[in-house]
Amino acid sequence: MTFSASLAPWLITALVVSCAELPDTQLKNHAGRGGGSGTGAGGKITNDGAGAAGAPLGGKGTIAGSGGIATGGSSTAGDGTGGIGGTTAVSNGGTKTGASGKGGSGPSSGVGGSAADNGGADGGAPEGGTPGNPGSGGSAGFSTNPDDFFGDSQCDDSTFALCEDFESGSLDTGTWQTRGAAPKIETTRAARGKYSAHFHTDDNGLAYITQTKTFPAPNDRYYARVFVWFDALPTAPDWAHWTISGAQAGTASDAPEIRVGGQWNTNDGIELFGVGTDRGDTGDWTNLDADPNGKPKAVPAKTWACLEWKFDGTANETQFWWDGVEHPSLATSSSNHGGSSDPFILPQFGSMWVGWWLYQAGTTPPSFDVWIDEVAVDYQRIGCNH
Repeated sequence: MTFSASLAPWLITALVVSCAELPDTQLKNHAGRGGGSGTGAGGKITNDGAGAAGAPLGGKGTIAGSGGIATGGSSTAGDGTGGIGGTTAVSNGGTKTGASGKGGSGPSSGVGGSAADNGGADGGAPEGGTPGNPGSGGSAGFSTNPDDFFGDSQCDDSTFALCEDFESGSLDTGTWQTRGAAPKIETTRAARGKYSAHFHTDDNGLAYITQTKTFPAPNDRYYARVFVWFDALPTAPDWAHWTISGAQAGTASDAPEIRVGGQWNTNDGIELFGVGTDRGDTGDWTNLDADPNGKPKAVPAKTWACLEWKFDGTANETQFWWDGVEHPSLATSSSNHGGSSDPFILPQFGSMWVGWWLYQAGTTPPSFDVWIDEVAVDYQRIGCNH
């Protein structure tokens, strides 16, 4: 925060005291994760007391006038507090502070809430602002740097339609139904926080958890993000095929299913991510990753990968991201897909599952261990760093 050299000493003192007396919260020390572009911008200082330019993690207002507006700058997506309201009046208001706006929630660019009308002609005593109304959500700030992905859980601060971090230490059976063996919620490893869900199967087993909480989705379109750790991946039998998430019109086991997973490419001796369908009009097929530039990387084992996807039932399109980078070879449309020449029509989604399902028997290795952490579902893109 900078101040003009022309300000009276008593005014500077009031500003310092006012900031120091703020409670030890996010409002005092930083602006929280606002929605936004990563550069966030508050308003310029004017006589009506708009906030100054925002900081990278949510704008920080500076000087508010009489009931002036402190506009939180936009920043990375997610729920957070926006800029702190001004500390004193410089036009015709009193010395009370304006309130801070609450940062944008969700993943599209947003603006913090307006400051409270705390100024007065009689001049009140300085006091910390309180959160204002939420701003709109934000979409920018999708990192491709894995250093930004991990650490503490971010579910408590999220406004996603669903955010499951397993930090309670047990499976939330009010949200998730199991098929096959239930996962162990354990501390062996975690992408964020302390806990993750450990799925174990033998040979061509299955073990997964299903949720219907986020459906029906607006415009039949949803985005998902998971962190996944494969202890090992199949190298036999030929073309061994597996899935970590599927979406269906309902919960029936024979309903057409859109899948995110992968397959052992026997010809090239490489494990590749894939997107496809089972039991739909276009048949059972999987498109395999060919990015970047026809030289795909193998699916990693013994490390965390961040996977995102979009299933858009209105447009009949899918998209796929790995560690924040889109892989266009795994995008599909009604006319661009594997399988038969029939149009690829997505269902009206009613459920989504995460876990592990390998379809062929006689596998190498004979068993599989997969950990999944911080599952997020929303109706705009989520990102790996949110």
